[in-house]
Amino acid sequence: MVKINLFVDREINLLTVFYQSSKEQSKFEDLNLKFGNLDKNERKNIKEILKNRENIALEIDKYSKIREIYNLNMTAWLEYWIKNEGKITEIKNYLENKLKNFDMACFKKACDFFDFELIKEIDICICMGNNGQFGTGNTFNSSICTLFPRKFENYTEKTLESDFAVMIHEIVHTFQKEIYSKEEREFIEAVTRAFAPRGILINREKCDKGSLEELMIPIIDKAILEGKTYFDVREELIEVYNKHK
Repeated sequence: MVKINLFVDREINLLTVFYQSSKEQSKFEDLNLKFGNLDKNERKNIKEILKNRENIALEIDKYSKIREIYNLNMTAWLEYWIKNEGKITEIKNYLENKLKNFDMACFKKACDFFDFELIKEIDICICMGNNGQFGTGNTFNSSICTLFPRKFENYTEKTLESDFAVMIHEIVHTFQKEIYSKEEREFIEAVTRAFAPRGILINREKCDKGSLEELMIPIIDKAILEGKTYFDVREELIEVYNKHK
């Protein structure tokens, strides 16, 4: 069974704020950071840093642009971190308690479907700063994800319930290996949403009627029941996707 470790980390949080901001995935209006836009290659460099996060300072030094913006923003970030570290720790603890009551065995369904051996351990960095209406995350490789809870400074139990489901969505991405990078982004995101945040693994009853996810779920359910994989039903899923566009 997969072991999921939630943690908070100041350096990883800042790096992934840069990453998310450059892709316009979250809103960080309260942070007042200065770094401009990172290009695709610089975002790739951040991914490389996170692969070797045990020596993160040395990894940052390998990339001059990343080190430059990191140093430029560290004072402001430290102030924000000190002010809000208790809050992000509370969020992490809440999500950890949710995990204790979650059926971890269900992840095997997703692994089998994507034809991927179940990962033994996944680290998820819970990050602060997002003041948007939606929780977001990133999967950087098969062993580390990030989660940016929505309305960070005014979170509620209701918002955290939704963020927990987003976290399950990011975990599913870790089982997709190179599938995610090879497929059209919107298509593979729809397939993943059929598992979570409203789908096969969690909140199935909340799946929107007539949504693409609702149409994909029976195809995936049937494939799992028959021992088939994503590759066996990919064309059928693509057909549903194209008709729904």
